[in-house]
Amino acid sequence: MWTWRIMMKISWIENKSNMEVLNMINTPRPIIKIMKMRKTKFFGHMMRHDTIITNIMERKINGNRGRIRPRETNLGNIMKLLPLVSYEEVKRLEDQRKNWLQRKGEAIRQ
Repeated sequence: MWTWRIMMKISWIENKSNMEVLNMINTPRPIIKIMKMRKTKFFGHMMRHDTIITNIMERKINGNRGRIRPRETNLGNIMKLLPLVSYEEVKRLEDQRKNWLQRKGEAIRQ
């Protein structure tokens, strides 16, 4: 980001946010799109296999975290990213790879 600031001659005194700088040069944030793509790709790959990682991602582990705010889960992130309602819908969608890829592509393009 600092390279854009130097090229545009934006001083730190102007207090411009990173989003304002990106809007000035008409450039989207590509890192967010890449992260969404990698997260959904990995999740779909892991959920199609029956391993310990699948159990961890589905939160099928013993114990509880305590009384503090619950952490965001991988499953919760995927459900937010692809507008899905329930865990059963996620499982049904990822079992059908063609539909999973289509829904994943729609979410990444947004």
